[in-house]
Amino acid sequence: YAGYLWGGDTTAGYAAQTTSYVIQSGDAFNLSLLGAPWTFDSSWGAADATVHYNLYYGGDATTMGTTFASGFFDLGSGNSSPLTAFSISNLTAPGAADGQILGIAFYNSSGTGADNASTAAPDHSWLYIDNVSLSVAPVPEPTSAALLGLGTLTGILALRRRRA
Repeated sequence: YAGYLWGGDTTAGYAAQTTSYVIQSGDAFNLSLLGAPWTFDSSWGAADATVHYNLYYGGDATTMGTTFASGFFDLGSGNSSPLTAFSISNLTAPGAADGQILGIAFYNSSGTGADNASTAAPDHSWLYIDNVSLSVAPVPEPTSAALLGLGTLTGILALRRRRA
């Protein structure tokens, strides 16, 4: 698996990565991943596992930077459930992000982060994620859009001429 995130723990429940991608004007991003809840010890109970994501710019290896898109995926509850696909599209970067490095962070907001040697809280959870994909959403080229519009206009004019 790409990562295990422990609920409520700010070190084991958090993962961030800056990429080498430089954000361009008008960029929008698609995010997809496979995820599943995982209860480490059945005596802890089965809490819902929720993975939050943040896309950011202006960060480095130690600082997250400025978040421009955030949200979460509810992975459900259980013990080693099968991986489920999650995705979201068109997370748009603001103009202030132009020329900045893109970063992504994940956080498991479920549970209390009680340490596993103690009596764990009933809402304690782990989750795992895999096959994380962050891609630039395709933007139609202005030339293609103009040609499509010109073809449609030509078709409409041809129909009007036939009827006349």
